[in-house]
Amino acid sequence: MKDKVLKLKSTMPQKIGKILLWTLVVFLLLRGIGTLFKQDETVTAQTLINSYVKDSEAKKTVEFQGKAFAESFCLEYLTLNGRDTEGYLKRLVGYIQKDIDMNMNMLTDVRTEAFSADGYKLMWTSDNTFTVDVRARVKYFNVEASSSELVKQNELMKDYQIKDVCLRIPVLEKDGHFQITGYPAFIPGEDKANVEIKPYSGKEASEGTKEAILSVMESFFKIYYTGNPGEISYYMLDSTKTLKGLEGRYEFVSLNDITVYQNTENRYYVIVKLSIKDSTNGVTVPQQYKIDLVRKEDKYYIDKMNV
Repeated sequence: MKDKVLKLKSTMPQKIGKILLWTLVVFLLLRGIGTLFKQDETVTAQTLINSYVKDSEAKKTVEFQGKAFAESFCLEYLTLNGRDTEGYLKRLVGYIQKDIDMNMNMLTDVRTEAFSADGYKLMWTSDNTFTVDVRARVKYFNVEASSSELVKQNELMKDYQIKDVCLRIPVLEKDGHFQITGYPAFIPGEDKANVEIKPYSGKEASEGTKEAILSVMESFFKIYYTGNPGEISYYMLDSTKTLKGLEGRYEFVSLNDITVYQNTENRYYVIVKLSIKDSTNGVTVPQQYKIDLVRKEDKYYIDKMNV
């Protein structure tokens, strides 16, 4: 009987398997450790967004405050009194940097008063400096140098011209505080936009429809200028929307002109020109409204109303 020869199985596959297994374990461990130090991309993005929003809000605050600072300076800068130049310079000290000489060569009888200022444009020139364009309304008092003191005082109360003055004012911001860094420049006012107005064109409604809508508009505007929101809501397509009127501050005088366009079977575009009276001083003022009107169950209701 022949002895059976035993063949030893190779351990190489097991070794390779163990190596692969440990390699995988080490890889997973390293990857897991890496994620502990690597910031989540979602968190990073949100952090960037929050930072941007915060910076944007801070910049808006600086712009708002800087514009108000420039407006306040403008009022002081354009208010002159030739008899009190020292007081004028003292008023400006709180606004301007020390090396700017604001002395003006003005006659004794010069008198101006800036009574309103509106900053209408802000332009950044560096990280912490900008210019503000301000439009001011100024009273220029007309006083003759040869007039007596009593006459001068009386003239100051009644004899003046009002003119618009525009300034470009350089401003520096530091830690929420502001300073004028140079001489304000007198600049021309901005021209109004050169836009060709195209009149609304469409199919005009019949005379009968126009007369019916005219009657509704007259009734509505009488209520709009004197009534309360509840009374006004009677004329609105959506009566749940509150429309506040003028409540007697102005009075309806007359409806001067009306044009009615029929857009669909039951929708109309109405242009109304009317006159109202200021109840305080009695001045009659022209007005114009553009109204989207809807006919519903033989009644007309206001859907939208604009100027």
